[in-house]
Amino acid sequence: MPKYFSCLKRCMSLALVIFSVFLTGCLTSAVNIRQPITQETPIVNDGVVVAKVISASGSVLPFNQFTITPKDVNKSKENQYPRLVSLDDPEGDTSLFASSVPPGEYSVDSVRSFHVIGEYFYSVWASGGVELGVFNVQPGKITDLGTFIYYRKVEGDKYMDKLIRVPDTNNQAFINFYRPFLEYEPEKVLSWIDDGLNAERFSNYVALAQNPTVFSERYLSPTGSLYLLGKLGAILERKKSGEWSQHVLETNADLRTIVQNEKGQLMVAGDQGALFFKDTDGKWKDLSFDLGTKIGGIKLSSNGDAVIFAVQNGRAVILSANPSNKKIEWKKLYHYSALKGWHDSNDVTLTTGDTMEKTADEKVKPTLEKKSKKTTKRKGQLLRISNFSLEEFLGQEYLRVTIQKSGYDNKFNLFDDTSRKLFSLSKDMQTIHYESKMAGEMDAIIKAGSTSLGVKRAGFWSWTGKDSYYRFDRSANSWAEMKTYIDNCPGLSEKAKCMKNGKKINRKEHFNFISIPVFVDLNKAYATVRSYAAFSESKTYLVRTVDGGQFWQKLDAELPGKFCTDIVPEIHDRILLHCSGVSGDFYESLDEGKTWKHVRQHENF
Repeated sequence: MPKYFSCLKRCMSLALVIFSVFLTGCLTSAVNIRQPITQETPIVNDGVVVAKVISASGSVLPFNQFTITPKDVNKSKENQYPRLVSLDDPEGDTSLFASSVPPGEYSVDSVRSFHVIGEYFYSVWASGGVELGVFNVQPGKITDLGTFIYYRKVEGDKYMDKLIRVPDTNNQAFINFYRPFLEYEPEKVLSWIDDGLNAERFSNYVALAQNPTVFSERYLSPTGSLYLLGKLGAILERKKSGEWSQHVLETNADLRTIVQNEKGQLMVAGDQGALFFKDTDGKWKDLSFDLGTKIGGIKLSSNGDAVIFAVQNGRAVILSANPSNKKIEWKKLYHYSALKGWHDSNDVTLTTGDTMEKTADEKVKPTLEKKSKKTTKRKGQLLRISNFSLEEFLGQEYLRVTIQKSGYDNKFNLFDDTSRKLFSLSKDMQTIHYESKMAGEMDAIIKAGSTSLGVKRAGFWSWTGKDSYYRFDRSANSWAEMKTYIDNCPGLSEKAKCMKNGKKINRKEHFNFISIPVFVDLNKAYATVRSYAAFSESKTYLVRTVDGGQFWQKLDAELPGKFCTDIVPEIHDRILLHCSGVSGDFYESLDEGKTWKHVRQHENF
């Protein structure tokens, strides 16, 4: 990144923070911040308001503010807007609110994702209103507002932030898990005042759930089907023939991983313990765990045995069962904690050993990484596993463990420091090795067409918010970062002037990747990029490389729509494009973007 961009970012961010404080300064007295309720919270004459907000867009950070409006708020200067602050849990795109609130009649004012660190801030906001309904808060009682969905919709040339309410929903399971001391009794819980509009609200929710615009994960199955995991339980399938179909599961949890075996059995899982299995009879079975389970990887063998890789109670666990059985009993194979390392099913610490290759018939015990020197850790600082996933690199499967360190208050929050460890996994599940070689240099390994790429994740506060991609050079046995500029004069010597229409232009035009580069072979790839230059508007291009990403060239191609820029990297016999964040439309091109065919249309609602 050029230095002036870094300086400009810092100056603009600081100016915006000051401007934001100026705008909201006169309102702070009208806002009454309500922290999440604990066993020590003095309720006295207050009630408790509970709500859940799910982001069905591509927003980066979760919602953490939920503001409600008291009836006749403008009648007195003493009236204030209660602003509920979200619980630290659950993780992901779901936010839970549970705070004490003075009694009265209310409507929803807004939801907001507002996060500050240093001189930077992030803000996404959506308004509510009386059209969502009104509700009462009574002393000593819980008022459960159920579930809200935030999404972004394009109207004209602009994104519009939208908020809908899902009627006839409650948060009993979430309260029982995260705030059990509230003793949620359904017959005593208050809810919305009936206004006769719930049928319309439910129709809007169903339309939104069946028409995802954002997909969190993609998977190309052994049968050639491409699966895309959407929000609110939606799964989109593109068969090898090019036909499209859709599955809708009974969950609003984020789905993170999916796998299919040669028999056609399908398993999908994600946050909040979500786990679903579809057998050869075509019927889905709900095998979900409790809300505290986060599943990041699945293996499904040809005989139907399943292995899941999950986080439970701050530990990484590997569990196995056959989901086709009538009675399913998950067997714990191994578990890993940040302080004690790997243990087997009997809670015995696995023996320490060197990293070495073992064959399946050697029947050796799994090995743990060598003990390293103790790292600096504050007194009382806590460690936990925040993510556990399965990856593949050069034909080898790896387990990636993300370890989170608690903040200065010894509580876990969104911006805690994290570190990653990588372990290689034998095909027979008998051997786990510590792996500190090439794959461990990357934050993640992802599929990118006919090859895999290494990824170094962008931080929350990076200038671009975009990841950096690396291609593994087998001959050099090292990673090479893919260049992020267009060569406007390919084939011209470095000393020669770069000219266009008789005018000198910059040889290099810097850009950010919009989509993951898609390799059609080891060296040739396509990508959509957004170029930038100081004090000028950004431009979007389709680009090509023939040398593994060291040089990129613009293609003489028009994208099919302003927001249609996400290439699907698993399909590499054509350019398959998705209008991510805008619609469920997909386009494909067989001639490097010169012409496009509309292959799937988003339904309007």
